[in-house]
Amino acid sequence: MAGGKEADGAVAWIEEQLPEFGRVTGTQFAGGSSWSSAYIYTTDSGRQLFVKTALGRDPEAMFKGEAEGLRAMHATNTIRVPAVYHYGPLPGPPGGGALRSGGSFIVMECLDMRGRCDQAELGRQMARMHLAAPQHDLAGQFGFVCNNTIGGTPQPNPWTDDWVAFFREHRLRHQLKLAANSRLNQLAEPLLRPGALESLFDGIQVKPSVLHGDLWSGNIAGVDGQPCIFDPATYYGHHEAEWGMSWCAGFGAAFWSGYHSLIPREPGFDERADLYTLYHKLNHYNLFGSGYLGDCERLLTRLARHWPQQWPLQWQQAGAAAAAPHPPHMDPQLMAAKLAAAREKNRLAQQRFRERRRQRQKQAGEQCEVLQQEIEQLEVEIEALRAQNHVYQRVLAVRDAMLQTFTSLQPPEAQAAALQHAGAMSAAAQLQDQAVPVPLLPAPEAAGGLVRALSELPSEGELDAAAVQSEAAAEAQAAEAAAGAGPQAAEADAAQEAQAGTAEAAATAVAGSSAAAGGAEGSVGMDASEAGTGLGPAPQSLLGEAHRRGTASSLDGSALQEVEEVPPPSNKALLARIESWTGPEHLLEFVRQWQAELRVAYQAADAAGFDADTAGELESLVQRMTEMWWHVGQLRPAYLSYLAHVALPENSGQLSLWREIASEVLPYINDVGLALVHRSWHNYSKRLAKVAVGVSKWVHKLQTYTVQPPEGLITNAQRALELAEISSHIAAAVQEEYVASMELVARQFPVSNILLQAYTNYRCAPYLPDIVAIVYNIVCIDSEQRAAEARGVYRPRLPPSRPAPSSRVPEEAKAHGLEAAAAMLQP
Repeated sequence: MAGGKEADGAVAWIEEQLPEFGRVTGTQFAGGSSWSSAYIYTTDSGRQLFVKTALGRDPEAMFKGEAEGLRAMHATNTIRVPAVYHYGPLPGPPGGGALRSGGSFIVMECLDMRGRCDQAELGRQMARMHLAAPQHDLAGQFGFVCNNTIGGTPQPNPWTDDWVAFFREHRLRHQLKLAANSRLNQLAEPLLRPGALESLFDGIQVKPSVLHGDLWSGNIAGVDGQPCIFDPATYYGHHEAEWGMSWCAGFGAAFWSGYHSLIPREPGFDERADLYTLYHKLNHYNLFGSGYLGDCERLLTRLARHWPQQWPLQWQQAGAAAAAPHPPHMDPQLMAAKLAAAREKNRLAQQRFRERRRQRQKQAGEQCEVLQQEIEQLEVEIEALRAQNHVYQRVLAVRDAMLQTFTSLQPPEAQAAALQHAGAMSAAAQLQDQAVPVPLLPAPEAAGGLVRALSELPSEGELDAAAVQSEAAAEAQAAEAAAGAGPQAAEADAAQEAQAGTAEAAATAVAGSSAAAGGAEGSVGMDASEAGTGLGPAPQSLLGEAHRRGTASSLDGSALQEVEEVPPPSNKALLARIESWTGPEHLLEFVRQWQAELRVAYQAADAAGFDADTAGELESLVQRMTEMWWHVGQLRPAYLSYLAHVALPENSGQLSLWREIASEVLPYINDVGLALVHRSWHNYSKRLAKVAVGVSKWVHKLQTYTVQPPEGLITNAQRALELAEISSHIAAAVQEEYVASMELVARQFPVSNILLQAYTNYRCAPYLPDIVAIVYNIVCIDSEQRAAEARGVYRPRLPPSRPAPSSRVPEEAKAHGLEAAAAMLQP
């Protein structure tokens, strides 16, 4: 294998058995789960192969089921699936390594799955696959040629003549045994009794169909515009069992129309849908824990209502005593008491929430007054800077006119060099930091320009006033920097204090910006009417890309506990779950699963008009992710760096999507919330600018050290100490940038609410929301609108009762989701 890497078992098999592909020249990690990892192998022929590995797992148990499943679906000649080349044992991880615990691998066709597919065509292709005759000697039975896995759970597939018996024994009872939960076993007892499930299939004929077995949005893609499915848990079963994961697939009306155009919907479809969903909910409970226990209990209770005569004896006695057939836990009086207690608890929670909100609004009002005072002060400073700039421009105009006049009087052979010098010294060159071509004017015209410039030369009084203003501004900036830096800044050396005097100016120098990042009041030295927002580009740290690529493995998340808005990691279930993670891929898997559930829940809430039930489910989903986010941020901050690398696009700050989201959300943030956004952005910009000052110093030192390596008496030990010191300072800068970014994220929560957060995550999928970029765009757009409104050319923002227009947002979302979020933000 090229690159000096020891060939592993997969590479050896590819190069020996697939000579048409050529030698393997490289591997690229493509994701993974708790039980396998995926790679893309590139060959010298330019073609690629998709390889999955599972260390410590037998190939027959791990990949035989997947390989046979893909081959069974491929044999139907319907929907696109990856071709399977081979599966077998693996002596070690891809690329060779020290792990020699054994494992397995599977080699498949590598497909470009980045596109989307037509939902109606996907439905028709799935129907054709279900209608195709299974290609196997025992295809008239239910089961499969081998056992396989669904996720990481074993899935038995023995050949069985009767579908109901197969599903009862090898699907429901199998998952219940793995769960070992007495409550679930009690609720499932009526379903598992002989003859119970059979009533759900009265009047229909069940024939074995080739099933994917684990069809959710993460296993569906588009290849060249055509639907493609992969990563199956295949077996032969009732075609309706395919839709047990539809709650996590987001199938729309077009999909079901396409599917039912070939396979009509049969009586009892909805009741059987609960049955098939139950199997996958039980599997998720076994895989991911108690978060799915409530769903399993609700499905079992709903299904048990079909057979009240088969309830346990104590249920029947309790139902007869209450003159209604219901189990004890569903007693009306008990349920009414629980409901009253829940309402009282909710009332108290709402009361506490309103008190906290009033307190925060009071604090925001005080902060707004402070901001207003700062704005007024900055307006005075801006006016003074404009006057000072006007004076200096008139002085530079005289200098440029003198250079032109003297050049026109020189001999022709000396004029070229003089013009080059004049171009480098002109006012335009000073602004652009490079020489600007200067045209040669005739002597009379140049002399006339000099006379005009001299007539406009400022008086001595104007020059003295400009100098005094410049000195006063420098002193004020130095005082502000000293006050903000605290005791540590007083102990720093004088050179570093001078360099860090104005954090915004330092950020400008490092990032190459034309103005420093400002807060609600805009940038010092830039007229809002001339410069738009007055903010300039978003501050960029020199370490931003390194941080994004997950190199900040030394991050300390405990520093976030000092941020008031960040809750401490106290959820025992989440603590145990995060502790069990062995790599950041587990967090990525959690986020992808959560995004799929959010998509389905948001679309369901949208269709239902965001009623109490659907809005409550959205709230539960968002709170689950928020709690996980802050736990990981404090316990495993390096995992968030990895997540940002894989779940955000390159150059995320330049993505137009963030500005679109900001413009859609902005009309639903009231003035108090906007003041908080501006203030938090102002503080974040100053902190990041100070980070940039330190980074620029150490990066410059490192560059100098690289260009001029130490010689002579400087030993290798001294060199190592200097490099260690530089690394320590850069690591501290990474830590400060991380804390500043997370604090900015935390301080946006009082501004938004659950529905706005759900909408933002739904809108930016498959990416995670780049909160820093979204906040920056909110500040920019709001500043632009305020400046335009001050000039009388901007129509005021629409009130929260009317959704802001957007061609990218569905009308239902504008009428319900953003509308409801805006209403909840009002005092």
